[in-house]
Amino acid sequence: MSSATGVLSRAVRGGSYRFIQRLCTFAANSLVLRKVHLNVAGAVTIRLELVLASIFLLRDGFRLAFLRVPSLDSKDLSHGTSYIQQLVNTAWLSTLISWIVAGILLMYSFVMSDTKSEMDEVELRYSTVLAMYCGAAMIEALAEPMYVLAHASVLVSWQVAAQSAAFLVRAAVQYLGVVVFELSLTAYGIAELSFALTLLVTFALFFYQRIHQSSSTNTFALSSMGQLLPRIPENGVAWCHPQLTALLVPLSVQSGVKYLLAEGDKWVLTTFASLQHMGVYGLVSNLGSLVPRIVFLPIEETTKTIFSKLVLEQNQMDNNAKDKNKSLANGQTLLLMLLKLLNLGGLVFVSFGTTYANTLVLLLYGAEKAHQGIGDALAVYCVYIPFLGVNGVCEAVVHAVGNDYALMRLNKLLGLFFVIYAICALVFMQVFKWGILGLILANCVNMACRILYCLTFLASFFRSVTPHAQFDNAFFNGIAFWLRSLPDQLVLVAFFSSLIVTAISQRILLAKDASSLIYHALHVVVGVFCFSGTMLTLYIKERHLLGEQLAAMRGNNKTHKD
Repeated sequence: MSSATGVLSRAVRGGSYRFIQRLCTFAANSLVLRKVHLNVAGAVTIRLELVLASIFLLRDGFRLAFLRVPSLDSKDLSHGTSYIQQLVNTAWLSTLISWIVAGILLMYSFVMSDTKSEMDEVELRYSTVLAMYCGAAMIEALAEPMYVLAHASVLVSWQVAAQSAAFLVRAAVQYLGVVVFELSLTAYGIAELSFALTLLVTFALFFYQRIHQSSSTNTFALSSMGQLLPRIPENGVAWCHPQLTALLVPLSVQSGVKYLLAEGDKWVLTTFASLQHMGVYGLVSNLGSLVPRIVFLPIEETTKTIFSKLVLEQNQMDNNAKDKNKSLANGQTLLLMLLKLLNLGGLVFVSFGTTYANTLVLLLYGAEKAHQGIGDALAVYCVYIPFLGVNGVCEAVVHAVGNDYALMRLNKLLGLFFVIYAICALVFMQVFKWGILGLILANCVNMACRILYCLTFLASFFRSVTPHAQFDNAFFNGIAFWLRSLPDQLVLVAFFSSLIVTAISQRILLAKDASSLIYHALHVVVGVFCFSGTMLTLYIKERHLLGEQLAAMRGNNKTHKD
């Protein structure tokens, strides 16, 4: 097996492990969150998660940068111990930054503990748990140099094993602390400390074992555990690797933008919402983001890889317009196919998720939380999910095929869109008093802006192979490009008819007794019939979707008859 094939197989295997890990994480979170009060859920899922994200603000930039470094198992690392030490020192910069941020937050927690007044139990415990989270983050940051070195070497099994072990320990401690010992918020602080310690110890054991095994064969770049510590390199070379440090600057900026976009909703909630509202959003986000994390994210990563190869292929072609157009047309066909699949998935969430959200919340979180507005918020979140899917793929393609100017423009516009999002969130939550529903709708506005820009860019990029008439306006071209990815009109009618029928069913059946499992079961039966009819319509009208698209990509223009 070639080196490239080995790397790919390890990456795919790691993706499968992470898929299972995300499912287990969701199951464990749901089990524990079912037992806690909404105020506790809000503190954990919003405030404390924001603390961790802020401490590890630049971590992704370091991890991306170290992907450019040769593997520790590679024979290319023949630069000597000075080169290895420079890499290790650079990796420790991530730990240093995390420690500085954690230290600032730790001091803030001490200030909070000295200014306690009349607060509820959660607020009284929060400063202590915040200090525990900061301490846990500092311990976890000690493992980061080992993580990035393993990441550079595509040692997926190490990463997955360490994270899985830490996850299992955290889940067990959370369950015991919340359910058995009823420690409430404090249980999460203890669990986070357990997670960090397990992660650090597991990575240290992996490195110790590999160094010990390769001591006689010299097949590993490190010869002792002491080399994992920061120190002055030999031969008077720079403390850190110059090229890698220079690469960290743009990647750190990119990480900062990513942080702002990913954690913007938590900042808005922390500023304007109560702990109970945070708890509602945290539970909804934990449930609603399951599909984006498990399904959409792998699709985005694969799409980015495929279209990056497309651009590389285009650049390597000689000035052969016919071959370039054929390659470009295949790329457009693939993109439209992906968008159509995402549109179909989005229609499922809009048509059925919105009307069965309350039923799902009742089953997962219990009747008490079902009556606290979580079902209504989840219903609106189901409208948000299609935006996430389409935006993820569109931005992945833009990042893959766009030049420096296009990417810089996108980053600037993302900042503008974030401002629009913040204004919408403020208006929807504070002026219109829509609460959490307003925040989710503001997220929809943000995603819609990002999608529209990406569509205009993609319509322009594929302009030379677009068979349809073009508009003079780029915005209309983008809309026309997206319309080409919609399913057959009869399929759309079937989906929206199902939405109407299931909405009527919800209003009639669940209005009598929203906690009755019998009425919910009858409501589900109605949904099963509607879903079956919709899938039958989809099969009749779109059954040749994959066949025709793939045939077109192979240059086969033969179409299938209905």
